[in-house]
Amino acid sequence: MNSSKFRGSLMFKLITAFFVVSILGIIMVAMLAGMITQMEYKRLMADMQYEGLIADLVKIHSQNGGLENANDSVEESVSRWGMDGSEFLVIDTSGNILLSFTHQQLPNVSSEELSRFGIPIAVNSRVVGYLIPFHPMDTKLVDIGSNIRRTNAVLRLGVLGAAMLALTTGYFISRRILRPVRQLSKASRAIAEGDLDQEVRVVSRDEIGELANSFNQMSKSLKKSRELRRQLTADIAHELRNPLSIIMGNAEAISEGVLPPTQEAVEVIYDEARHLSKLIDDLRELSLSEAGELPLHIGDVNLKSLFDKLQKHFTLMLEENALSLNPSVSADCPLIQADEHRLVQVLTNVIKNSIKHSPQGAQIILKAVKAPPLVESVPSVLITVEDRGSGIAAEDLPYIFDRFYRGKMQGDRVQDGTGLGLAISRSLVENHGGRISAHSLPGVSTVVSIVLPISGPKINGT
Repeated sequence: MNSSKFRGSLMFKLITAFFVVSILGIIMVAMLAGMITQMEYKRLMADMQYEGLIADLVKIHSQNGGLENANDSVEESVSRWGMDGSEFLVIDTSGNILLSFTHQQLPNVSSEELSRFGIPIAVNSRVVGYLIPFHPMDTKLVDIGSNIRRTNAVLRLGVLGAAMLALTTGYFISRRILRPVRQLSKASRAIAEGDLDQEVRVVSRDEIGELANSFNQMSKSLKKSRELRRQLTADIAHELRNPLSIIMGNAEAISEGVLPPTQEAVEVIYDEARHLSKLIDDLRELSLSEAGELPLHIGDVNLKSLFDKLQKHFTLMLEENALSLNPSVSADCPLIQADEHRLVQVLTNVIKNSIKHSPQGAQIILKAVKAPPLVESVPSVLITVEDRGSGIAAEDLPYIFDRFYRGKMQGDRVQDGTGLGLAISRSLVENHGGRISAHSLPGVSTVVSIVLPISGPKINGT
């Protein structure tokens, strides 16, 4: 996969989305962790300063026998520890204020709760008071021992925020990715219910876009198949109606005595019944061939020998129409793997059409040469049937291999036959892994080309 195609793929979009979500989560957690670390660092530094101040308060208490009226000594200690501007209270164990270095008021808490907010001042292992510090930024009481709890709480909040961000981002990304999938699902259900007029909008060039394109092609193919099936049903009904009408009309006329039961009348009924039987056989063969259920007996086929058989087979028909068949096989043309009987059937259908279109005295050229590979590394053989007849009109040429399609010959005379010969030929050639096509100049010539792989079809019949 080249780089430009990979950048437009669904894999690239998903990897990018996961990367973006991860980076956003990491950035959010890192920012919160950095903020709380900075705050807690400041708190830690303040706590360390208060520890030095506590040591000085213990010394002052030991020297003076108490902390009352020790403002000057405490101010000196505050300056020495770099705590100018810090706000705190010093209270005794009963909650009475001994020293005040703040405009804040002591919260209304019981003496038992003072130890949670204050730093104990212990002299000879006896608590004589508490230092109540206020946070320098929000002037709230410092809850000693709560640093770890706050850090954990903020980290949990950061992880929760990152998870919410990931969920939100993932939601919008998944909605964008799954929108065409939902459209495909809805259109698929509609097709399953029989509504084949479905087409989804292709909004991307990734795998989902390719799937949407494939779905649209499938929908068009199904719609075309339905139309062809309806047309086939109508064509079959039309083709069966004519011979049946003739048979029933003649039989009814004979039974009512309107038409005498002559040999000629019986032959008309027989000819139409034979035509009807041929039509049914051709329909069955075409159906099996298109379904891939027509068995192919694959073996070595010598095209020169096969062409000689065809020339003998058409000798009488060619003489009746004052035509000639000129077969030729190039010296380097190898044996091919094919079903000889089906190959004769294909060429017979094509040559019969050439005979019908050719004027008296014309020549039909049947030729086989080794051709360029049909697909990569697969050698092939090109068989052509060329006539110098009336040709095929440009508007008819794209449809001559369709079932029941019978164009008009020169002079607007409608062709006879069932209209299935060339359709069967195309199906048989495709079953061999080849292709068939036609080129024509109206009033000049027609060339039917058949390309077959030398090695035969990929899956041989039995």
